[in-house]
Amino acid sequence: MSLRTRIVLAVLGATAVALVLAGWVARQAVRTEFATVVDVEIEEADLDVLDDWLETNRSFDGVEPLLDDLATSYGLRMILTDEEEAVVSDTRPSDALPPLADLPAYQFFLDDQDDSWLLFTISIERSTTDNTLANLDRSFVVAGVGSLLIAGLIGLWLANLISGPVRGLTDAVTRMGRGEQGVRASGDGPGEIGALAGSFNELADDLERSEDARRTMLADASHELRTPLANLKGHLEGILDGVVEPDEETVAGLVGDVDRLGGLVDDLQSLSLAEADAITLRLEPMAPHELLRRTAAAHSARAQAEGVVVLLSVTPDLPNVAVDQLRIDQVLGNLVSNAMRYGDEVTLSAQAKDGMVELIVSDNGLGIPADELKAIFERFHRTDPSRDRTTGGGGLGLAIVAQLVRLHGGEVTVTSETDVEGRTGSTFTVRLPILSS
Repeated sequence: MSLRTRIVLAVLGATAVALVLAGWVARQAVRTEFATVVDVEIEEADLDVLDDWLETNRSFDGVEPLLDDLATSYGLRMILTDEEEAVVSDTRPSDALPPLADLPAYQFFLDDQDDSWLLFTISIERSTTDNTLANLDRSFVVAGVGSLLIAGLIGLWLANLISGPVRGLTDAVTRMGRGEQGVRASGDGPGEIGALAGSFNELADDLERSEDARRTMLADASHELRTPLANLKGHLEGILDGVVEPDEETVAGLVGDVDRLGGLVDDLQSLSLAEADAITLRLEPMAPHELLRRTAAAHSARAQAEGVVVLLSVTPDLPNVAVDQLRIDQVLGNLVSNAMRYGDEVTLSAQAKDGMVELIVSDNGLGIPADELKAIFERFHRTDPSRDRTTGGGGLGLAIVAQLVRLHGGEVTVTSETDVEGRTGSTFTVRLPILSS
């Protein structure tokens, strides 16, 4: 059974139950109101008057005035019928005819005829009650039919209002399951259904972005692998053909290409493990100043060789953080290496802010264009696409940094501002939770 049919039947069922309950309550109220009414017996003298009328007129034709007087006197409704209970006279003909078998009756007949007449009496109040109940029943039947019709139309409208967007959403899910691209659900449904369609569309957007990112990653990875592989193949073929001498310089170049390939593979593995939360961190308390000191010391030789100044600005009184030393060294080392590549002065600092410790790596390099900042932590993203892996890396380092910091329960952000001389300093901030005591 479809959702639309179920909604319509539910509305009709609820309306029918409400009508039946309302009718029953109304009938009970009317009956209770007249519960004290009792029937009145006609005196023998008045019955004799009716007998005399019958004897004189040989029938009850024209007896209506006499019956009206008696009915008024006794406060009764009088119903005179023949022997087959066909009504001959009724003092309240406009009222509904009650079941005669339940009423007090008086029989009249002529001695020389087999015909007989029956006079049924019922109190006016009781007659009114029965008539009211009959009218009430008829009113409820009419009102019930009208209410059910209206309820059916409302239920149909409500069913279309709900089932239409649900059908659209179901169709969108089915089409997406078949691999169609650009599938979206209409978001004009009521309330939660519209919100559900909106959530589905957001999910579809995320899936498409993920698929685009996957394709881009595969293309970039293929490109990054193709260059060193082509270089290796060319040199090795040259050596086989005797065109290239396998001297120390050539072999060193080949080893460098192998190292770059190995580094790219390692980066891809680290990134995939981090994104899948498959890296197990061995957390231990560490002082922020000690983390930055270790990082500065690890890069001091390269900084000296490249003429880069590494400054350390941190106090030892900052609260500890819980980190995996190997992974956080990888994070800070990557950020410092990037900073040294673009600037000649790198500053390492730390501060406590809003329940977090901020480890800050800044440089005085050319900086990052504003339109690149949002994508800086994406896979294979480079601010200068023309650089190759030899000079600019594979574009995975910052993506790995972002994932490793996320695993530590923190976040990494970047800012870049241009000074009056046109130079820009980039600042990367790693925010880590303070270790609770």
